[in-house]
Amino acid sequence: MTGMISLRGLMQASNQKTLSGFRAFLFERLANPMTRDSDPDCAGTISLHQKIISKNPILQYLYRKHYERFQPSIGATSALNLPMVEIGAGPSHIEKYIPGVIKTDVVAHANVDLVARGEELPFSDEGIRCLFLVNSFHHLQFPDRLLKEADRCLAPGGRLVCVEPYNSPPAKFIGSFSPYEYFDDSVSTWNNRDNLRLRQANNSIPWIVFVRDRKEFERRFPRLKILTIEYHTLIAFYLSGGFNYRSFFSGRLLPLIRVIEWMGRPICRWLGCQMTVVLEKH
Repeated sequence: MTGMISLRGLMQASNQKTLSGFRAFLFERLANPMTRDSDPDCAGTISLHQKIISKNPILQYLYRKHYERFQPSIGATSALNLPMVEIGAGPSHIEKYIPGVIKTDVVAHANVDLVARGEELPFSDEGIRCLFLVNSFHHLQFPDRLLKEADRCLAPGGRLVCVEPYNSPPAKFIGSFSPYEYFDDSVSTWNNRDNLRLRQANNSIPWIVFVRDRKEFERRFPRLKILTIEYHTLIAFYLSGGFNYRSFFSGRLLPLIRVIEWMGRPICRWLGCQMTVVLEKH
């Protein structure tokens, strides 16, 4: 029995080494040359990501769709004459679609209005109308502290809207080739002390908090009600290459991508790679 276990362990280690080698080979061949040798956690990465977005029509389309998903919450909170805030803005260009949003990040940059951590927001109690996050929630070291801050800062009727990775089987497989992030839906805690600004993020965290541990979330944050969870983005993110990989697809494919995304909505619950969670403070 011991021999079998040892052999199995050796085989697993060998398979993991082979997979890691393949990931390194793939990254070396397909990595975006603009970010391949950059430090993803420094402020300069924001400028690099802005340049990548400006040259990538599919990424532009994705960001536009993200901002469109904020619009219903903006309309629903129109009676609240209070600021709206984006957390972890990075290369965000939300101001082109939603004027007046305060953009925050943990590093200083010309694209950032206010340096602040999501876990320690410098806003008064019940002084915020909406909090927006685009692929930022899973980068937090302490997501529960962000939720506490949302509970404190949001006015009654205010909303928190997160666009985040979704823990679907294809997303987990393709995400396994990311040089900086990973999927692990087996963790028992929401917090990830290993998180840096972009590296070492667990993409499964949003799904863990709002889906797997929904009852625990509702127990700990009874005033933050989950209004909707939408699963979306079937192929567009993969074809864009994100920030780490080159995209081999031109903007001429956008009409086809839009059609596929629209027709594929019913299967995004199983095959989509992103999710939008809308919370409202009661």
